[in-house]
Order: sequence, then structure tokens, then C-alpha cells
Amino acid sequence: MPRTARVQTAARLWGDIWPVDGVARVLRNELFRTRDPAGHDYVDWLYGG
Repeated sequence: MPRTARVQTAARLWGDIWPVDGVARVLRNELFRTRDPAGHDYVDWLYGG
């Protein structure tokens, strides 16, 4: 149950992040621009890493 709750929370967050505009879009894009495209640390917990 804790893992399922975390999956739901993460899905809600991603759902809130994508459709933004204005300053929020600029901040979101900058965050993703500065991340390593090969780094998937933020989802390791989901796939058992």
C-alpha cells in the first residue's frame, strides 16, 4: 500500500507539472534542461533500482 500511494502521488505531481504555462513553464523547462538525460534516479524507486 505505501508503494501504491507513492505511485499515485507521483502521477498527480507529473499531471500537475505538464500543463503549466507562464513562469511555471519556464521553471519546469529549466529544471529538465539541467538534468542529466541518462539519469533516472527519480524513478529508481518505482522500478526497484
